[in-house]
Amino acid sequence: MLTILRDGTRLLSKLVLFIMGWSLLDKPTLSQLTKNKRAILIFSHTSYADFYIVLLYLLSYPNELSHVRMLVKPEPFKYLGWILRAFGGIPATKVDDKQGGAVDRIVSTLKESPMTALLISPKGTIIKRPWRSGYYHIATGLDANLMVAGLDYEKKCVIISPEISSSESEDVIKTFLEKELSQIVPLFPEEEIVPIREHNEQKRSIIDHNKLYRIIIVGMMLGYLLY
Repeated sequence: MLTILRDGTRLLSKLVLFIMGWSLLDKPTLSQLTKNKRAILIFSHTSYADFYIVLLYLLSYPNELSHVRMLVKPEPFKYLGWILRAFGGIPATKVDDKQGGAVDRIVSTLKESPMTALLISPKGTIIKRPWRSGYYHIATGLDANLMVAGLDYEKKCVIISPEISSSESEDVIKTFLEKELSQIVPLFPEEEIVPIREHNEQKRSIIDHNKLYRIIIVGMMLGYLLY
């Protein structure tokens, strides 16, 4: 029964992504996400919609992405902690708390897993703020490679960058990550401190409405023909 439920959830999540216009993960993307024993995935977080789309991908690939963890602001854990932890959520410190000892706690938690990839926004919030250095210290604490993993709201796909070793200096790593992040279009580019590449603003959206309309029209035509 659990297997049937799991398979049904996976298929439904993929269908929702398809209807919304988002591409499923191809083999190169999945390979990049699973090639490292430990990895830090830098993520441009500008909207709460990011969480729900990431959740749909996690539900669509429960086996391939079972090692993906993500930092989530601490407040929701008071009420939804068991759900958030079930999907790899780790409570972060408050964005204004710089002395919370979060790095050691997070590193310790991640070391408990044989394989892990941490999805983290250096800003620590959806609004425009300077990057915090926690991501770098977590990477060095885990001896993990870093890469950019983003939701491109223009292309409606997941983009994974090449990786860089945490043995490089913090300045070199930050320059590399900012360059890669600039190539991925978040939902609200104005909330990111990194200048984002030129793109078609009309195509930047949560749902590809043109595709959704085509699906609705085809569905209505099929319904009419089969009626």
